[in-house]
Amino acid sequence: KNSKARKLRCDFCDMASEASAAALQMRADLAAGRMSMSEYARQARAAGETIGAVAAVLKEHAASAKPTATQAEAAGPAEASAVTIPAGTYFGRTHGGPVHVVDGIYLPVVSAAGDAPPAEGSVEASLAWLRAQGGWGARAAERLGPDNDFLLDLDLSDTSGGGKVAGGKIGPEAAMHVARALADNRVLTSLNLGDNALGAEGAHHLARALTTNLLLTEVVLSGNGLDDASKAVLTSAWGDRVPAGLQLD
Repeated sequence: KNSKARKLRCDFCDMASEASAAALQMRADLAAGRMSMSEYARQARAAGETIGAVAAVLKEHAASAKPTATQAEAAGPAEASAVTIPAGTYFGRTHGGPVHVVDGIYLPVVSAAGDAPPAEGSVEASLAWLRAQGGWGARAAERLGPDNDFLLDLDLSDTSGGGKVAGGKIGPEAAMHVARALADNRVLTSLNLGDNALGAEGAHHLARALTTNLLLTEVVLSGNGLDDASKAVLTSAWGDRVPAGLQLD
């Protein structure tokens, strides 16, 4: 652990000039195993660290904790972006079955058959819908799901010109599923759905989520052509949070 701590301190040295003493101590505690990823994320954000800085530290830490050669051999061939490893305890969380690592998140391997489908209208059903979309939807499900306890932002803004889904952009249906999972999420602090096609229906879905999810400090919905009524509903749901955190235009 000591050698690992020294290595991570070296990796983080380029950020040291901008980090406070408290932030550097938290990074050292994370590297030495005295602090879990979720504890680091919460305390670093509370200390004023930016989302980008926290995410960079956690991704570097996750990369340094790759499965051992023995674990990789036991798991069999796998893509580097989704390595499957045996059941065990990783970063303080015990998994009873195999898990795979995606974007630094340890996710349970879902059985292809034999599991009962999630109840219609449930958070699990919405996460399953998102995963089925692949690409942007799978990334959204990973960050909105219960196994993410340290990645604090979700960027689904459309900068491709061609849209996130075949024939268009993220619309009301996708917004409904994102909002349903978001209402139950207690990790994300930043959501970007800019330059999509949410419409009034999608805006109302997200507004309902904002009334229950009070951890969000930044929500970007600009470029969706929202009408005045939709903006009013969203602004009301945002409540007394910092006005600049909700971007509608």
